[in-house]
Amino acid sequence: MLFCSPAPKREALAKAESELARARGILDEKQRALREIEARVAALQRKYDDSMKKKADLEAEMAKTKVRLARADKLVGGLAGERIRWDKTVTQLLATRSQVIGDALLSAASVAYLGPFTADFRARLIKLWINGCKQLHVPVSDDFALKNIVEAVKVRAWLMHGLPADDFSVENGILVARGRRWPLMIDPQGQANSWIKNQEKGNGLKILKLNDSKWVQTLENCISLGSPALLENVGESLDPVLGESVAAGSSVVCSVPTHLRFVFFCRARVVQADCQVWCSADDSPWRQGD
Repeated sequence: MLFCSPAPKREALAKAESELARARGILDEKQRALREIEARVAALQRKYDDSMKKKADLEAEMAKTKVRLARADKLVGGLAGERIRWDKTVTQLLATRSQVIGDALLSAASVAYLGPFTADFRARLIKLWINGCKQLHVPVSDDFALKNIVEAVKVRAWLMHGLPADDFSVENGILVARGRRWPLMIDPQGQANSWIKNQEKGNGLKILKLNDSKWVQTLENCISLGSPALLENVGESLDPVLGESVAAGSSVVCSVPTHLRFVFFCRARVVQADCQVWCSADDSPWRQGD
């Protein structure tokens, strides 16, 4: 009979299992090390991505800053030229500060009295007033001009709405806008008519015609609601109802309370129109600040 001893096989198996366990331990250790390395690589990758994003943001901000610097250089260059004008304006204001009393007096007189006159006659009157102020020792500007009492921005807005750019038309615009009376505009060419329509278009301007049977009702609505009203084609005489409707300095017109923002304009084509120009309410110049 043949006998086989299992002892060597068992020893070999135990040895192999021991080597396998040792190899698995080494493998586990290497796998842990690999996971740690992968985690570090992932962290470094995130840090790299964040750094690249910050770099892109900084580059974009740098580009914006360059643009801003270029604009700032242009602005500073432009303001350098404006400084000369500002210095000149300051000098003029300081020089005219002592002449405010006379200039204010001439401004009030011009708005009150110059409306019906031509440009030449207005210039003659202003010259006479200036000489009179000097005789009475009232300080006044030698080059006083009515157009200087309104801001240039306001005048430009009027021009955009159709007011002619000549000095006489600008003076007429001042008389209409700052006068204490509802204006009667002698307007053969329709320039003032177009200007008023454009100026008051956004405020709900109502056009009145004397041949309209409902013009009195429309005027009453304008007075009570504060809407501007323009009476067109005034003839040589007016309906007596209109004369009674717009009363001087009254808080009640046409038997209805007068809204503070109510304004009234009359426009005639012919110079021969013989119409009364009514006073407005004491504190109601045409849309103050407009």
